[in-house]
Amino acid sequence: MVDTNERIDPLDAEIADTVRQATAHSGIPVRIVEDVEEIVSNNAALQARQRASRGWYDPSTGEMVVVVPNHDSAADAVATVLHEAVGHHGMRALYGDAFNSFLEQVYADANPDMRVAIFRLSQTLSGRDFGNITIATEEYIASLAEQGIRNPFAGATTAWEHIKAALRAMLRRFGVTVQMTDNDLRYLLWKSYNRIKAGDGLMEIARKAAADAELSPYRSEGRSRFRENKRPCAESAWVLTANEMTTVK
Repeated sequence: MVDTNERIDPLDAEIADTVRQATAHSGIPVRIVEDVEEIVSNNAALQARQRASRGWYDPSTGEMVVVVPNHDSAADAVATVLHEAVGHHGMRALYGDAFNSFLEQVYADANPDMRVAIFRLSQTLSGRDFGNITIATEEYIASLAEQGIRNPFAGATTAWEHIKAALRAMLRRFGVTVQMTDNDLRYLLWKSYNRIKAGDGLMEIARKAAADAELSPYRSEGRSRFRENKRPCAESAWVLTANEMTTVK
């Protein structure tokens, strides 16, 4: 008789448990696939892509699918879930008041120059958002994330240390205890604010898409996010639409 425990990959078990813990209180519906043979489709090409991907997002159900064997660490899998969820819903939709508290903490800890910059941003907001310090703080952080990756500037390092510490503290409250890279955290904050929204014009969509391709850790880390000793995998996660699979950076 074969001992089924011999078939359990300890790393896969750790990844699955960590993803469950990290998404339990975030409102993200997640299906965890621990064996690619569970993925079955009448479309052979689609099935091959799904089995080779880290996962995909189905807009019709709002469900994220995580393919455990195609990740090389628990942190890798959590980053996949958060990147995709934030890209479609934003931080505020996922974490509600906790995210607003995070922004308020960032502003409270900001030095005078940062506060002045945030205040000036608040005066450029339109409609009901005019003068809103919380929304301006989110925009400031997103721009700092983009500039901090492309062209570090004086004072950015100190600001980022405070912001990253506050973000990690917020994520820990929701069970995200794995250590993500600086690029992962920057991308989460940038993507939350700059995700493509209904009403964006073609020029704005093109601008965001170009910046996304440049800033995404999936590209910038310059490495495969899959374990090479397992099945060959695609370079990206996938978004499932009615007629096709499209790549998400």
